[in-house]
Amino acid sequence: NVSGMQFRFTYGLFDRLEVGVSLPVNASVTSWGIKYIVYQKEKTGVALMGGFNIPWGNNNSLKNGKRPVQGGLGGIFSWQTNKNLSFDINAQYDHLFGNTGDLTNSSACLNADAGYYVFSHTLQFITGLGYRYSQGFIKQFLFTFYPGITVETGKRYLLVLSVPVDISGKNTDKTTGFTFALTITLE
Repeated sequence: NVSGMQFRFTYGLFDRLEVGVSLPVNASVTSWGIKYIVYQKEKTGVALMGGFNIPWGNNNSLKNGKRPVQGGLGGIFSWQTNKNLSFDINAQYDHLFGNTGDLTNSSACLNADAGYYVFSHTLQFITGLGYRYSQGFIKQFLFTFYPGITVETGKRYLLVLSVPVDISGKNTDKTTGFTFALTITLE
């Protein structure tokens, strides 16, 4: 069994630009990201995203003593069909920089998500499908199903509960997890 906890902080610099950082409790890696909204109208939106995962704590070195940094770029498309139903698709590519030895050195991800609000926008049923393909010393792929809910009964917070389940894969562990996220908006 594996468990973990991490903290994620985001800040909207401008109306269309958001930066964020994530740090697990064990401080093994820090993740830095940016999202820029390129286009947004009433029902559709397009954004670009990018970021880096930087090893920070213990046990992040390869046998050769190097600590690989991972960088990624991607795009997001959002579509709200009506006030209750929305869809998101995101695609990204990431790469490990430097001599990574036996590690997978690049991967591509494609995710599709849907959300449907009930009870006057206080409860949302969410679901998603994710595909990740990695290449390097060995090739890997993984399909993951993401069912869950969001609870939005307050004006400044959002609660997310999800159970990601890996449904198919090759050369990688299949897992089932539990996600709990609390988003608090400070004004």
